Order: sequence, then C-alpha cells, then structure tokens
Amino acid sequence: MDWDSFRSCLYTPAEYVRDRRDLWTSRGRGVTYAKVYSYFCARSREQQEILRTDQDIKALCASLPRFANLRAVHMRFGDGIPPPFRWFSGRVLLDGPLSFGSHLEKMATAMIVAKETGISISEFRITGFYPRVASEDPCVWDLTAEALSNVEELHVIDSPAMMEYLVPVPLPCLRRLELGSCWLSCAHLEAFVYAHASTLRFLHLEDIWLLQVQNDADGVRLSLASAKSVLQSLSRVRRSGILQELTINRRQAGHYEVHEVFDKPEGISLSMLS
Repeated sequence: MDWDSFRSCLYTPAEYVRDRRDLWTSRGRGVTYAKVYSYFCARSREQQEILRTDQDIKALCASLPRFANLRAVHMRFGDGIPPPFRWFSGRVLLDGPLSFGSHLEKMATAMIVAKETGISISEFRITGFYPRVASEDPCVWDLTAEALSNVEELHVIDSPAMMEYLVPVPLPCLRRLELGSCWLSCAHLEAFVYAHASTLRFLHLEDIWLLQVQNDADGVRLSLASAKSVLQSLSRVRRSGILQELTINRRQAGHYEVHEVFDKPEGISLSMLS
C-alpha cells in the first residue's frame, strides 16, 4: 500500500477532514492523516508477509507439539487494533470476521499435528467467533472433527453460530458443553444436544439471550433470558433423558442460579436461587 493509492483510492484527504473531529480523536488528541497512513501501511505490510509465507500456520504447527502437557486450547478472536484505528481497519486490512474461518482451520490443523505427536487436547474454548457460518465445506468439518476428537469439554463463548456449525461434526468424547455471553437459538442447541446424545451429559448456560422469532413485522427479536424462560424453552431437552445435569449462571461459593440434576433415582432434582 503506497501513499498515492492510499490518498486517491482508500481514504482521501477530504474523507479524513469529514471524519476528523468525530472519529480521529484519541485521549483528547487528534490523529493526523499521515499517522493514519503510517499505521495501516505498517500493519498491511506485516499482514501481507504473514499471508505470503504462511507464518501463522507454520508457527502453530511447530509450537503446539512442543507443549507435551497441553490439554486445553482457547481461541479468542479479536483485532488487537487500538480504538482510534479500529473502525477503519476493515477498509485496509484483510483480517476481520470474513477471515475467522481461515483462522479456525489453521488452529484445527495445528491441533491435529499435536495429536499426531501424542498430545490429547481435552478442552477447547472459542470466544468471539462472529461469522454467521464458519464453513459449509465437508472437508473443513472433517478437519474440525479430527482436531476435536479427544475434546471432553467444549466452551462456546460469544460465538452463537458455532452451535449450528458443530451439529454435523462428530465429537466422540464430548461430555460437557458451556454456552455463554451470546444469544441462544433453542432449535440449534436442541439439534446439537441430540446430535451428540451418545456422550453429552452436562450443559451449562451463562449470560445468554433468547432468540425469538416473531410472526409480526418485528421479525427476529433478542431478549434477555431469565432462568425460568430458559428452562421453559429447553423443556424437550430436559425431558429427553440425554443430560445428567443442567446449570445456569454461576453464583458465589460454587452455586448456580439453576442447578438441575436428571439422573437421581427419585427423578429430576431442581434447585433455583432467588
């Protein structure tokens, strides 16, 4: 990215003047046009070098097998770009939600390499995965299945679309699912639970919103989900006989707002904190 193309195509001086007061101020100080260019020029150059040489996947595949005791992997998606520059990054950099699926594939590849060296990853956590669908390519599903084949605990945080994506992915060791900080599509969660019914036994929900489909002009609506409304929405899952335990919203001293146990001889045990 050179100076001339930046000025003429990507972001003209006139656009900068328009945005300067509202969008190019940081801690009370203005960000100059030259600084905007120099920041994104450096980031773009770094990114292009990584893409050209496949540095990211090479680094992941080389590093994960070195952690002989590796048992958990946490993927947190974030841009790492300072606030004054963040809003503009999508116009200059290739990164962002559209590339999240590629990052997921690269991590899955590295996890498979680690698995081939004898490392068994039993916990996988993904945070901030925003794309509507990770991938519809069966080859990517196979890659994900191989990477997560030993995972017993799956944490899906602020990544609502992952539920739908993981329904067809075999997870033969999965015992516990935690879904948090996102909207909840009961249909997708039910499909996931039934798809993995042979092993899934524990479900925890933390700070979720209900996705409700309206028949009026409002269409789809998000609403903060109370524990009671969640229990009502998941009535079929709760009666299915699949789960041993359902918990909702952690409280102090190891308690939960809702703690429901299904495998007691006398039947379902439900406790709710007010």
